Amino acid sequence: MHKDYNLPGFRKKSLLFEKVSYILEGLEETLRYGRLFGNAKKIYIYAGELYPPFYTDKSFLENFARSVRQGADVKVAFGPALYVETDGLLKLALKNDNVKLYRRKERDPAHFRLIEDADGAQFLFVDKPHEIASGKRQTALLVKGYDTEMKRFEGKFISEIDKAQLAEKESLLQALKEDRKEEDGKYRGFITLSEGEIGLATDEQIQELRITLADC
Repeated sequence: MHKDYNLPGFRKKSLLFEKVSYILEGLEETLRYGRLFGNAKKIYIYAGELYPPFYTDKSFLENFARSVRQGADVKVAFGPALYVETDGLLKLALKNDNVKLYRRKERDPAHFRLIEDADGAQFLFVDKPHEIASGKRQTALLVKGYDTEMKRFEGKFISEIDKAQLAEKESLLQALKEDRKEEDGKYRGFITLSEGEIGLATDEQIQELRITLADC
C-alpha cells in the first residue's frame, strides 16, 4: 500500500492533507479495510460477478452483516453473471429488506464500492479494470478531499441501477439458471470458480444454492 495524490483521472493534491488516497495492491490489502463496511449507514457496491475471494471473505461478511443488521441502506449491482459461491452475501441480501440486489444486462469493467459511515464520512474503493476471475487487482481508496469524485460515482451507480433488474429470489435464481452461457470468454448466468478457473455452474451447484437460500 502507498499513498498516491496523483491518481489517473483525479485531481491533484494541492495542500497538505487536503486530499488523502491510497493505492491497494491485490485483494489482501483491500480486505484489510473490510472494517469500513462494518459501521456504515450506506453501502453501494457496483461489482462484476461478486468475486468469491473478496465477497465470501469471513471478515468482510461479518462487517457487512453488522451494517445490514443496523439498518444501513445497502444496494448491490452485479451481472450479467454471478458466482454461485457468494451464497452468504446473497442470503444476507434476500433476508433483509434494507438490502437491494440489481442485475445488469451487460458487464461493466468499472467496479467500485462507496461507503458512508455513521458519522457521515465517505470512502470510495475504485478497482482498476481487470480480467474476470483475476486476483491480481489494483484498487484506489479515496478517503478525504474527493467529494466531486464521490458524487460522480454515486451518480453513476444510481443511473445504472435504474436500468438494471431488481432481483428477488425466485426470479433471480430462475433467470441466472436459464441464462447460463459462455461465448468468447463472456459469461452470463450462474458461474463457478475452481482453482482459479472460471466455468459455468452445474445444475447440482445451483440446487445447493437454492437449498441454502430456502429460508429467505
